[in-house]
Amino acid sequence: MARELGAALAKLGVPVGEVYTSRLNRAVETGKLIGGKDVAAVDELTDSGAGSSSAMANPDGKNAKAGRAVRDLVNLAPKTGVNNLAVTHKTNVADAFGKEFTDIREGEALVYKTSASGPAVLVTRAQASEWIAQAGS
Repeated sequence: MARELGAALAKLGVPVGEVYTSRLNRAVETGKLIGGKDVAAVDELTDSGAGSSSAMANPDGKNAKAGRAVRDLVNLAPKTGVNNLAVTHKTNVADAFGKEFTDIREGEALVYKTSASGPAVLVTRAQASEWIAQAGS
């Protein structure tokens, strides 16, 4: 799916800038396949709950630091003319954006628009299959 998504983004003309990933190998490999380039593996995107569903969506508790770090990365504006990608884990998404995102599925993208005047704004949620279908892949 990651390879198909990367091909779809290229076919759709979506320019990819930086690709940030979790340090876990699956995320690193996914980022490379989607972005078509080397990635920057960062601690902030590594699974804050070690895969535990009970650790999710605790943005005010012990996972608050992880959530803030993910939001800071999302708020970081990409270079002009490109889009940054982040490959992370469900627990981190819930920590960063709240319980309403605990239903995020594997391969789902949250698309944010950055702004110099405030935090990034969620534009849409999209499944990898939607990008692939739109590209006609």
